[in-house]
Amino acid sequence: MAKRVAFCLVENDLEQVLLIQRGYRKEKFRWSLPGGNCDGHEAYHRAAVRETREETGLRVDIISVILEGRKHAIRTFFGKIRGGHLKSQRPECPDAKFFDFNSVPPLAFSADRRALEEWQDMKAVRARRASNGQTPSCPNCGSGHTRLRRYPHNNPYRCRSCKKVFRR
Repeated sequence: MAKRVAFCLVENDLEQVLLIQRGYRKEKFRWSLPGGNCDGHEAYHRAAVRETREETGLRVDIISVILEGRKHAIRTFFGKIRGGHLKSQRPECPDAKFFDFNSVPPLAFSADRRALEEWQDMKAVRARRASNGQTPSCPNCGSGHTRLRRYPHNNPYRCRSCKKVFRR
């Protein structure tokens, strides 16, 4: 059975992306999204949460899938920080930092670059929808999957991803 791998793209309030520096194999000292192999029959999203916490010290909630591998069993998720403190785990990952999207260092895996590009495209689509008067993006998770509630006089929008209710 092929190894199943899960990654998590995490943004901070400044819209910077979290990357870790790999500490082993041919990817040593190259940067990557936090992530790793699924243990046994562990679900992809649970592996992404576990690996992010192990490698960075941050606890995250998975909000959505960003990318699924074409040739390999890889999934990349978008995660929202819900707690913890940023710290790297040595020797597996010597460093963990937030980077601006336009100043990302050389990445260890091509899937990391594809996930970052896909996330930027998804954000651009949400921004266009919001400026065209379509349903707004969720202020909690940033998802564009929102809908009007049945009773619009009270908290009219609900996010389909994180289930939060909000006003425009």
